[in-house]
Amino acid sequence: LFNSGITGTGQWVTPTAISHTNANHSMTETSDGIFRSTNGSTWSNVSSHNAVWIDYSRVDGNYVWTVIGSVASYTTNHGSTWNTAPSISPGISVAGSATKILAHPTDLNTVFVTFSGYNANAHIVRSTDLGATWEDVSGDFTGQPVNAIAIDPDSPTDWYIGTDVGVWHSNNGGVNWLPFETGLPNAVVVDLEIRSADDKLVAGTHGRGAWEVDIPPSGVVSADVTVDGARNLMLDSPSPNPVSNRTLLRYAAKSNAPVSLKIYDVNGRLVSDLEDFSQGDGIIRTTPWFTDDVPTGVYFAVLKAGGVQKSQKITVIK
Repeated sequence: LFNSGITGTGQWVTPTAISHTNANHSMTETSDGIFRSTNGSTWSNVSSHNAVWIDYSRVDGNYVWTVIGSVASYTTNHGSTWNTAPSISPGISVAGSATKILAHPTDLNTVFVTFSGYNANAHIVRSTDLGATWEDVSGDFTGQPVNAIAIDPDSPTDWYIGTDVGVWHSNNGGVNWLPFETGLPNAVVVDLEIRSADDKLVAGTHGRGAWEVDIPPSGVVSADVTVDGARNLMLDSPSPNPVSNRTLLRYAAKSNAPVSLKIYDVNGRLVSDLEDFSQGDGIIRTTPWFTDDVPTGVYFAVLKAGGVQKSQKITVIK
């Protein structure tokens, strides 16, 4: 048996998480609190608080998040000590009880919580400061429980949520949502993962098994949704990259729709608006991005035309 040291009773769906950086590290929860294993077989109780979900940071395996109700907790030392973040509610009117918590795949300080509930209140909230403050990032999605969320680490403005009516997708950081129907059933989706190794979105459903589909090109909201404008976009890798003060972006767009080239941070916030054209003429251009005013971190150059986009990751090192 691999449960030596675990006491208490588990939930119907017992939250269990395995570290993304050390396969021997894992955590689970019972009525007696949070249990940790560092060898995959023996366990020790590291906290008396309870949780409906546990998630390891993909950036630093010592950071682990839990959530229950509207309260998130986290550890920075793999469970030796825990911090309880300020309650999300009543500061934000949430739709129901928390369903999942997700540590951002590339930003250590950012975390998402999803909520149940058939109402117009917040179903997705985000903190960018380790839970000190929270914001509603549900966008125009409303009325259905959100059971899970996944963020594409290679295109962090592409968000996916599992709901009671299938998977939904946003290509602009949660502002707008559309059903993501290609290759997936219209079923209750209770869990989502992005498998970066082969660019797959994996969905676990209630009663319909597990499904996987290809992640579409960045910016395509759904293969079933007709988008106007660009089909011919080019955005080369930035040069240099990593960059300390200036990098060059070589791009072209052939489109009757407006064309823009913008820089976003890992949370999908606009950092710099580089270019805007009424339409794309197909001419190859080069434009600089000066990084003097931005901190060290990961950013994304996004070339967009008519609802379709291409992106390139840029690493800024000061």
